[in-house]
Amino acid sequence: MTTPTHPRRRWFRSRLRSLLLLVGVMVLVSVGFYYYRSNVEADVRGHLLTRQEWPQTFVDLLQVAEQIKINVGNIRVYQMSHDEYFWTSDASPELFALMSERWSLRAVKTDHGIVRRFRDRMPTDLVPSIDPDGIAYYASSNWLEGEKGHLYCAVTDNANQVVVRYYFNF
Repeated sequence: MTTPTHPRRRWFRSRLRSLLLLVGVMVLVSVGFYYYRSNVEADVRGHLLTRQEWPQTFVDLLQVAEQIKINVGNIRVYQMSHDEYFWTSDASPELFALMSERWSLRAVKTDHGIVRRFRDRMPTDLVPSIDPDGIAYYASSNWLEGEKGHLYCAVTDNANQVVVRYYFNF
């Protein structure tokens, strides 16, 4: 003969099962989201933007460059997420000097954390295809000082290509 289960015990078991199921689903969703952000997104080139869709900081830079007659060459801007963009263009010493001045870029070593994050986030097909010893990395001074706002990290080989990661941290 079986002993009848007390109603409170049945209620508790059903709630416990529901809670464990909910926690399990949340863990699976979190692991899936983390995997997507860390592995998949960095390998895929972001959405190519038209000039009208560019962040205002890039538009302002180009307006100044055109006013002082700097040849800007071929520029492509990709949106990786709602607050992260990659600018790629032909290298131009004058344009890079303007970027450095407006965005307060300072040279950083290749083992700096900002540079490591830049390389991790940069789509592999945007990486300059040159000898790594010829690449120079730069970061905005406000990023180096740990401030929030408009943050820039740039890489140039001074001959072929400039790649800039723009990130707005608020």
